Amino acid sequence: EVAGDQVLPQEEKEPFVPFEEPVVEQPVAEEPVVEEPVVQEPEVPEPALVAPPFEVALPAEVPELEYHYQDALNALVAMGFGNVELNKFVLDEHKGNVEQALEAILRL
Repeated sequence: EVAGDQVLPQEEKEPFVPFEEPVVEQPVAEEPVVEEPVVQEPEVPEPALVAPPFEVALPAEVPELEYHYQDALNALVAMGFGNVELNKFVLDEHKGNVEQALEAILRL
């Protein structure tokens, strides 16, 4: 601009920049990492081996207790009838007769 004979220096103008808010990065909330608890399965013992129902586990030895029909009792046990108390009861009922005792057991 000219004012009289003097030339006034032009003010340098900065280019117009619209106001922008500064970008502030907001922290992103991370979801917490949830660790699954380690579940240990209880140890299950192996099932005991069980004889099939048609096999009778014989006692190692029938105790030798002065039973008056001991030979008959031993015979029933040897045939696979291991219930000594039942055998004694049946033998007592049949006066030591193994055949009759055996028939009585089979009828049960």
